[in-house]
Amino acid sequence: MSTQSLPSRAAVVIIGGGMAGLSCASSLAQQGVNDVVLLEAKTLAHAGASSFGESRMFREMYSDPVLCRLAQEANRLWREEEQRSGEILRQTHGLLFYGESWDEETIEGSIPGARRVMDDQGIPYEALTSQQIAERFPLKPRADFSGLFEPTAGAVRSDRVIAHWTRTARAAGHQLIEHCPVQAVDPSSGRVSLQSGEQIEADQV
Repeated sequence: MSTQSLPSRAAVVIIGGGMAGLSCASSLAQQGVNDVVLLEAKTLAHAGASSFGESRMFREMYSDPVLCRLAQEANRLWREEEQRSGEILRQTHGLLFYGESWDEETIEGSIPGARRVMDDQGIPYEALTSQQIAERFPLKPRADFSGLFEPTAGAVRSDRVIAHWTRTARAAGHQLIEHCPVQAVDPSSGRVSLQSGEQIEADQV
């Protein structure tokens, strides 16, 4: 359990101290919302969390046009975040999507579907044959494979992003409380119950 004191009330309580929770805290700080408490069961962006590590992929290559537009909007917001932070938070090095060229959609989409959406939305890419993939990358794809290379894709430097958002939230006076696992949330009252038996109420959770 955290040794940091827990207030009985806050305007906003955020549950989780990974990239999603810290981005929420940072955004609230930029909007002038200072009465914020973030509760993290372990440590911020700990080794067992999906946010842990040096980088995470970003791309606009999707078969779903809605996801594609959301990714484009996210990239616009990333550019604004880099201007605010004065840091390079992303590295552009391109992304290869390759495999069988059938129209059946998988969880990652399909090559023909992604190509149609990228054509429709004007996103740059290169269409590659199996031989071209083998010549450019350390891969040995099957002869019937093809691929799409998105040159503007790359990696988000999640370690830098976490540090930037943490600084932003703390500078605004937010309380980022680690080792504070949540037991339950009552949506009607905004009451958050912790495993320690303590409670905190919020206008928004």
